[in-house]
Amino acid sequence: MDGVYEPSRRWYAWHDWMPGSEPTLFVTGELTFVSPGYRARLEKLDPQDEGEGTLVLDLYIEASESSGDEDIITEEVQEVRYEEQTNTPYQDIMIVSRTRVPVQRTS
Repeated sequence: MDGVYEPSRRWYAWHDWMPGSEPTLFVTGELTFVSPGYRARLEKLDPQDEGEGTLVLDLYIEASESSGDEDIITEEVQEVRYEEQTNTPYQDIMIVSRTRVPVQRTS
């Protein structure tokens, strides 16, 4: 995955406890992709393994069949977002990366 995206930035998490609605946790961030054809998403890690107060999210980066063209240099900023209705009073968020790249067969 080297060269596919630059380090993430602008991570922000907040827990909305506004009366009249369910408490909702939001996590957002940005990734800058430098190769075409990639998409990112956040999902809750199951099982959670960091202990009470920390939510662990997986950052999945998936490639389409047209991705990985090393000759094309582009810059695309993508926002990734996670949202969950929860009463759990998280103190911090840990984001781990699970990157999936299809293998192209050559002969």
